[in-house]
Amino acid sequence: MTELVNFAYALLFNLYLFGVIFSLICWLFHTPTSEVVGTSKSFLEELIQEPTEDFSSNLQLTFQKDTQLDDERNLQMDELTQERKLFDSQETPTVNAIQEKQKLMQFSLRKLRTFCSKASIPGYSVYVNRGEKERLVDYLLTLSINSSQIVEFLQLVSIST
Repeated sequence: MTELVNFAYALLFNLYLFGVIFSLICWLFHTPTSEVVGTSKSFLEELIQEPTEDFSSNLQLTFQKDTQLDDERNLQMDELTQERKLFDSQETPTVNAIQEKQKLMQFSLRKLRTFCSKASIPGYSVYVNRGEKERLVDYLLTLSINSSQIVEFLQLVSIST
């Protein structure tokens, strides 16, 4: 008896599903037969229609707005380039890498190792374990660490302990 009920439910569900899908397809592709002018298009034909005059005039308005925005952006970019030229023309202090390397070489390997470990600098242990002080100094210079930062940090560490 349960098999008969299950078969009936499965059959009714399949018929219901077919009816829903069939009615949806008919609704999409059905062309009305009324004699009213301008309504002889199906739903899909109304969705896919040629652009009207309103559309093209609206497109021209948005194009004009976009060109105005582009002009404003160009003015802003011109101002930025002028500021950059002004900044580049000023003399900026440069750090002589050779002098900085000599200052860092004056620190002992133990102090450099303490600084690197306390400052959580990754990759320093490769140079410390090999005893390559010069390469460690080069590595610190590539990280833009200078001697004044090391001195300040070591003073802070010595005060806190």
